[in-house]
Amino acid sequence: MPALDRFEGIRAKEPDDPDSEAVEAYQAEELESLREQNRSSRQDREQREKYADRIFKLVVCYLATIGLIVILDGLDCVPFSVPVAALATLVGSTAVSVLGLFGIVAAYLFSKR
Repeated sequence: MPALDRFEGIRAKEPDDPDSEAVEAYQAEELESLREQNRSSRQDREQREKYADRIFKLVVCYLATIGLIVILDGLDCVPFSVPVAALATLVGSTAVSVLGLFGIVAAYLFSKR
């Protein structure tokens, strides 16, 4: 806990020492600051989990839709046809979108702060 290392240089003072109140006030302020940092970190984690779940569901639905289009295009018994150029563009853009989204999320989650 590097933030607590700052307290090592502060010695306990006698109760009648005028600086003891200043030391206690400083320590209380530092403690409150650390608590606020913890609350902020906890909230960030909760938001990351929430939006990571939403992004995952979006990607799954998107991939399922593209997969369904490709399967329907390949079946002869279904009157559904997509031009080859459009199908190639659809599949290619899907791959790029998923990889790009994965890269952005991974870079954010594993960034060095």
